[in-house]
Amino acid sequence: MLARALARDTAQTAITAALTGLGATVETDKDTPAQSGKMPIVAIYAMDKKHQTGAGTIEFETRITVTIEVRCEGDTKAAAQGQCDSICEAIEGALLNGASAFFKLFEQIEDVDTYPEYEGSQNKKHIFSGTIEIVGRVLESFEPARGNALEKVFVTVAPGGDGTPTYDIEIDVPQE
Repeated sequence: MLARALARDTAQTAITAALTGLGATVETDKDTPAQSGKMPIVAIYAMDKKHQTGAGTIEFETRITVTIEVRCEGDTKAAAQGQCDSICEAIEGALLNGASAFFKLFEQIEDVDTYPEYEGSQNKKHIFSGTIEIVGRVLESFEPARGNALEKVFVTVAPGGDGTPTYDIEIDVPQE
């Protein structure tokens, strides 16, 4: 499994557990719609950027950005903001404590940025969102694909030194 996918799935598990009882829906889709009456909703997605640690190596340092979008609604702006702040705090606590499986995935957490934003009102409800971006580094190795990489066998038949001709035989190896 790619480190990016593992980070996303581990974050989803930890966030779902942390938000139990708060009525939040946790999704791993960036395009999750936020419908009035169905919030709070949390959307988690991840992206990565890799660079090779040295020429000719199969090891890469991967910088993963896990983005968590929180959308809340309330009868007042303050209520929506309060709910959003509480959920963001629960998420950060679940992911960034030293005992969490998410935290342990990384060699180092480089940045944690949280961006709260008032979205306005919809259907007499105030919408408040928060975006948490967590950037961490991991090391990944990519081994060559296993399987039957042998495609041809070249055989040279060279009888004794009596002048008998040499035969070169090429044999195709069937691939599965």
